Amino acid sequence: MLINGVDPEQMRVAIVADSVLEEFYLESLAQASPKGNIYKGVIRHLKPALQAGFVDIGSDKNGFLQLDEIHPEYFKKDRGWQRKDSKIPITELLKPGQEILVQVVKEETRLKGAYLSTFISLPGRYLVLMPGKPHSGVSRKIEDEELRKRLKEMAASLEPPEGVGVIVRTAGLNVTKTDMKRDFRYILRMWESIKADAKGAASPSVIYEEMDLAMRTVRDHFSPDVGAILVDDRDIYQRVRDFLGLISPRYKSRVKLYQGKRPIFGKYDLEEKIKAIYDKNVTLPSGGRIVIEQTEAMVTIDVNSGGATRDKGLMETSFHTNLEAAKEAPRQLRLRDLGGLVVIDFIEMRDKKHIREVMSALKAELRKDRAKTLAGPISRFGTLTLSRQRLRPTLQQTSFVDCPTCAATGMVMSVRAAALDFLREVRLLMSRGRAGKIRAVLPQEVANYLLNNKRADLLRLEEEHKAEVLVEGSREVSWTRRKIEVTEKEEPPPAAKEEPPPAAKEEPRKAPPKEEPRKAPPKEEPKKAAPEKKPKKPRGRARRGRRRKPKPKERGQDAPREKGQPQ
Repeated sequence: MLINGVDPEQMRVAIVADSVLEEFYLESLAQASPKGNIYKGVIRHLKPALQAGFVDIGSDKNGFLQLDEIHPEYFKKDRGWQRKDSKIPITELLKPGQEILVQVVKEETRLKGAYLSTFISLPGRYLVLMPGKPHSGVSRKIEDEELRKRLKEMAASLEPPEGVGVIVRTAGLNVTKTDMKRDFRYILRMWESIKADAKGAASPSVIYEEMDLAMRTVRDHFSPDVGAILVDDRDIYQRVRDFLGLISPRYKSRVKLYQGKRPIFGKYDLEEKIKAIYDKNVTLPSGGRIVIEQTEAMVTIDVNSGGATRDKGLMETSFHTNLEAAKEAPRQLRLRDLGGLVVIDFIEMRDKKHIREVMSALKAELRKDRAKTLAGPISRFGTLTLSRQRLRPTLQQTSFVDCPTCAATGMVMSVRAAALDFLREVRLLMSRGRAGKIRAVLPQEVANYLLNNKRADLLRLEEEHKAEVLVEGSREVSWTRRKIEVTEKEEPPPAAKEEPPPAAKEEPRKAPPKEEPRKAPPKEEPKKAAPEKKPKKPRGRARRGRRRKPKPKERGQDAPREKGQPQ
């Protein structure tokens, strides 16, 4: 175990086994993780729809506290509640302004506050103290039933106080009963001190801060298999030595102060291996590679054969490449601390024996992980889905910031597209009729393109809208954050109204004489309508167009009436 703490801004810890970097942790003092800290907070809001509350713990965002994570001791005394009964609104169990002791389970993100719990857990070297959960247990990673039974008996013999549970960690697998009791007394004193500090503390305030990176790593990872702990800072060396003497006095001598001239990580050739953690391409021993992509929803790992060649054929090459990827992918997940949903796309394998061997290698590597993992089978499409608990912020979040040029998208607009986009925005601003002057500071390449290729369009816009456009280029302006200032046109002042000259005094006019009312004109009698004239019979050729009389019908039909025959 190597601890690099000479730089006060950052602390780095590496665990190396057989010249292979197995674990790497980095912590910035300016971005120290609040995970594990205990706060005395105040409930600000209660949301019955979510069955949760928002607790002020003194950070930028209020923490999120779900009903299942609240101990019944904080509920109103007149309401009974059981964990299975979730129909009671949270507003009937708690009240805004109530003080509450919470622990950070997950750190806050850009959009969400920290995830909180009132069920405190205090980890020691071999045990985890669980106030509020009066049950003892053993870590799930210990699968042997006989060992689990023996460890449960040892935990029960510790006789924890009422309402306090104990869980045996994997580090306590082969520990003696004396060492376990020493560790139990240590964390129990810590819990008593936390309760005493919380009584007189104001809210919101921090009651207990988790140990720094060096102490946490020693507490969680040290075992008799660790040959030495090398520290390059004297203060950290002394603190680690005292802490190890408290939890494992017999191994206190394994802590050593590194005083070499070369940097501690440089001596063991770790700097290049650490830089490779940030690369998305990881080379496999046989020449293949895996490509790791982190997205908002999941982490994808693609397995490529690359330059891997074998004489036994394509199927054998695919199998060996997948076998190496099954061992390397879990290690990369640990190094980068990538959590959530992970999808591994293996090369196609047809032999079921090969599939079983790849799955066995993957599960064996996942057992080395302290985080909780759950892996599914390899599907017929060659993909495997697993979930991994995230223990800390990823290395990228700790050491990197979003790119100001591409805004973390990985791509930027071309010069031509950026220039046309700006030109469209100028047209839109001018079409509103208010812009009198537009001043834009653009990336140097975009400004050059506009002035060399779109000058005629800019002049045409200026003449059409009677406005002015100024384009400046700057190397300091990013592609996604151009600066545009719009000065509106000055409206002309309203013209002063001329007052009419004073009118001369006029003599009062005499009222006109009254006129006699006019008589209504006599009503005229309506004229008789003229008789309609009969149309004249057509003469000449016009008569030929008349219809001729139909010929008499044959016998049995009605014959035409002859002249002089009575009707």
